[in-house]
Amino acid sequence: MPFHDDFDPLYKVVVEPAVMSAGDKPIHLKRLGTPGDVKTQIDDGIKNCEYAIAVLDKLRSNVLYELGIAHGCDKTTILMNREGALRGRAVPFDLPLSRDSSTHGSTRR
Repeated sequence: MPFHDDFDPLYKVVVEPAVMSAGDKPIHLKRLGTPGDVKTQIDDGIKNCEYAIAVLDKLRSNVLYELGIAHGCDKTTILMNREGALRGRAVPFDLPLSRDSSTHGSTRR
């Protein structure tokens, strides 16, 4: 999930509650604040997770890279984007082959 503050409401209102309701523990590197090598933390986090959630808004290269790591580790991935966020963007051809979910409306409480 992107680190930018614009995504905090999506995490707090949609992702975190959904993961917790599934009985799982949501982990977002931004919230851990653990010192150390971020790349290693990301790699280890993906290798040790049951599934990964990727927010595709703005098609950020780091998110696509992390999604590639998850695919390479044969992890289940959940792809999300805010409705209309990808309109007019060239989405990589292999992403639509996966199931995804667009969030509708506001993520504000």
